[in-house]
Amino acid sequence: MELHKRDFLKAFGGVAALATVGSASSLADQHVAEEFALEDFTLEYLNNDDVLDNQELETLLQRLEDENPEFVTVDQIGESNQGRPIYSISIEKDQTCPSVMAIGQQHGDEFFMAEGLLAVAQFLTSGDSRVERILDNRSVHLVPRVNMDGFVVPHRFNVDPDAPVDDPESDIFGADTGIFAAEEEGVGWDINRYNRHEWTEHELYQNFPDEYPENPVPEAVAVHEMMDDVNPEWIIDFHRMGSFMVDYETEWPGPEWAREDKPDDDPEEAEEPEAFVPPDPDDPGDGFIGTGAMLWPLHEDVDSEIRELSQQLVITMRDALIEPDNELRRVEYARYPGGTYAGIARNGHGLAGYGSVLFELAGGTLGDRVFRARQAFEAMLAATDAAATGSLYDVDADRVDELPETGNSPGNIEEGGME
Repeated sequence: MELHKRDFLKAFGGVAALATVGSASSLADQHVAEEFALEDFTLEYLNNDDVLDNQELETLLQRLEDENPEFVTVDQIGESNQGRPIYSISIEKDQTCPSVMAIGQQHGDEFFMAEGLLAVAQFLTSGDSRVERILDNRSVHLVPRVNMDGFVVPHRFNVDPDAPVDDPESDIFGADTGIFAAEEEGVGWDINRYNRHEWTEHELYQNFPDEYPENPVPEAVAVHEMMDDVNPEWIIDFHRMGSFMVDYETEWPGPEWAREDKPDDDPEEAEEPEAFVPPDPDDPGDGFIGTGAMLWPLHEDVDSEIRELSQQLVITMRDALIEPDNELRRVEYARYPGGTYAGIARNGHGLAGYGSVLFELAGGTLGDRVFRARQAFEAMLAATDAAATGSLYDVDADRVDELPETGNSPGNIEEGGME
């Protein structure tokens, strides 16, 4: 297979370097420092057109399986509308161990997650002594790139000539008809609006049962079927967003069902509820640029234990990423201003009984590509290691209140769109 625009060995060595170059405090600490140098990796990465294309990703995944056939499996879990295979990689030494899972790039124009998750797989096959405690206790399943077609365009959506035009009345809070697609007919669907595992409960089916008797988004279906197969304890959904301001002054009221000020039966006695989604358009924030954001399931029907587990994952990842000795500790990770819509992955997976977290790593002006890809790498390893050692379940879930709010964007939050 030909690798376009780059040398294969450099590409593989560059991704592998993510797993071996890091701070003294993180799981990514180098254990073969003589083989890789961050500066060399950065130059290779920037000189090789930024991201791995679909062929390169497939080749690198297959190479990991070929070199580690006893505990690495690469599967085609589905196929896009244009016939591109969607791949997963599973790293497991004991199939009786509980499973954990991560996916990346549901939106085709949000980059650097696939590289970060590929580096996770590379680390877990590296022979590092820290890998043993993970694989003795957990099976790890990764889908580095969900949206193979949208990546090629590139655009947010998948590619589907039969997709309808977006319905502006179907916002992520009200849903209405449940049509989340591109602004032009025949372009594609927004994959991360179709994660209701029970399709008959999705608004699109309820409004158009004859037109859409089944989920029309093959990428979402592939992920759901894989989850049914591996039954992960939890799943992390990695996205990329633009930069924003962290606002320490805005108090987040939470979803309506959880608010103390929600209207009672007597509308005359009810207090005026606070705005649900921060920030106020006129709020300038406090000038603190955020690196990324996280959020757990907010749908009111998600089991409380699932919500708590998801919150424990958020705190575990945030703590690892903002350790003073960690090179990723440049700025803060905030609470993403998401809603309760059930079709979004963190809510849909939570409703299906899985711990579920949205992780938004930021692009914009916040540093080089290595830094952004490394966020996914560090976060996933921190969560997986905590699950394997059991420390995850001792985390105080109430600490999610420590996450600051997102505030106004300094200019490019639209780059990655809204979860």
